[in-house]
Amino acid sequence: MHRHELGVCLSVFLVVLGTAGSTSSFAGSVNVVGWAVTSRNASTGGDPVSQGQTVLSGQELEVGREGRVLLELGHGSRMMLRENTVVSFERQGNDVSAAVSLGEVAISQTKDHTLQVHVKLGKTSVTPGAGYYSSGKVVVTKQLTSVATKEGSLRLEGDGHVLDVPQGKVAMLTKDSAESAMGLHASALHEALPAAGFERSSFGSKPEDSDCDRDDRSISPHKPPKCVRD
Repeated sequence: MHRHELGVCLSVFLVVLGTAGSTSSFAGSVNVVGWAVTSRNASTGGDPVSQGQTVLSGQELEVGREGRVLLELGHGSRMMLRENTVVSFERQGNDVSAAVSLGEVAISQTKDHTLQVHVKLGKTSVTPGAGYYSSGKVVVTKQLTSVATKEGSLRLEGDGHVLDVPQGKVAMLTKDSAESAMGLHASALHEALPAAGFERSSFGSKPEDSDCDRDDRSISPHKPPKCVRD
């Protein structure tokens, strides 16, 4: 074999080896939270988040005006961060925590997931129900926090208090009571009405609403996003 041909073969081998190594490290690394399927007007540490970028434990993602980030967390879990949202991520083993200080986050998780997602609101943790497909959203403003379930159920838990939010319901809490876990009682549950911003702003379930940014069905792990725009 000529020296040139040997060099080419060696280069190809190293590329393949490097790709396999990076894929393996992504799947098994305790530092990897997930990767950005889509990203627009989002940053971490002052640097823009690009499509396909890996998100690591300890990073904070900030989504600006008219922005969004769809994260593939792997193992049957996805998360959508919408405009004006700030989230900090931590991973310990097969648990991923997303601490939301402000904004709107939609989550979905399959029944056979192996990675558990926790949305943190101070002392309160929001987790999708186990044993079935679950999806919903969490909205945090300066005054109020709401947790709405589209499919399955979401559980709010903290400081010895537990509140299950079934499909079609929304838990409305003051920001302080959510962060202290003192507002987790049945009186916080309400019907998830369109007037409260649940239907249109979170899931875009109106057939005539063709805006990709308003369709959170794209967070379903069962199928890829309906559209991707930079």
